[in-house]
Amino acid sequence: MSTLHLILLGIIQGITEFLPVSSSAHLILLPKIMGEADQGLLIDVGAHAGTLAAVILVFWRETWQLMQGSWDVLRRRDTGNARLTLYLALATIPGVAAGVALISFEETLTRHIELIIISNIIWGVALWWFDKTGAQDKTIAQDLTWKRALFVGSAQMIALIPGTSRSGITMTAGRYLGFSRIEAARLSLLLSIPITAGAVLAVLVKLVHNHPAPEEYRQFAIVAGLSFITALFAVVGLLKWLKRFNFTPFVVYRLGLAAVLIVWLYF
Repeated sequence: MSTLHLILLGIIQGITEFLPVSSSAHLILLPKIMGEADQGLLIDVGAHAGTLAAVILVFWRETWQLMQGSWDVLRRRDTGNARLTLYLALATIPGVAAGVALISFEETLTRHIELIIISNIIWGVALWWFDKTGAQDKTIAQDLTWKRALFVGSAQMIALIPGTSRSGITMTAGRYLGFSRIEAARLSLLLSIPITAGAVLAVLVKLVHNHPAPEEYRQFAIVAGLSFITALFAVVGLLKWLKRFNFTPFVVYRLGLAAVLIVWLYF
């Protein structure tokens, strides 16, 4: 794998992971566009490890609250942190279950460009509609219940299909429930921590048993480092944007990407 490919992977992953534009679709498309072999799971995991570290750093206060909440749960104390921890844990279960059930399927059919096109169109339009019609009055602190958390978390099952966007589908679900744009984004970002951490850890354990070559670890480090740096800017930029504006530019990008892929694939 060329150094340029690694650099682009890290940068693209960092920019797209937490924006509602589907990072997995971009990771799949990049080697096809560059005419290189697919980078494989280890490099994909490196990219996600970098973005995971970035969101934990940006949300360090919330991460600390979740750690306190976990301790409160163990002590059976009913606190705000404990409830948030339980809600996020509950919301993570559907995505994890679906991921385990479809892990072999995901490596084949779901990497097809046609699915990326269809998913971008359907869920791009859904994001636009619910962002346009959804209320703006709900917050995580005041209005997150176990039912709402489970609803948003269940949406992550659909995100196993590239082109859907985990961030996009959870933000869409949040806007459907009436959470403000910034709160829907915060909920999506917080949900990314347990499910991404679990996925990264599970795949890493599996891959390390296959004894990757030292070169593969170097590639892992490059991609993880670049995705971490670019994800920091992307997360901060997204939160600042949503304080003043809506999701429409991301919808336009997704529809534009689908149009370009249709032309590329069929003409």
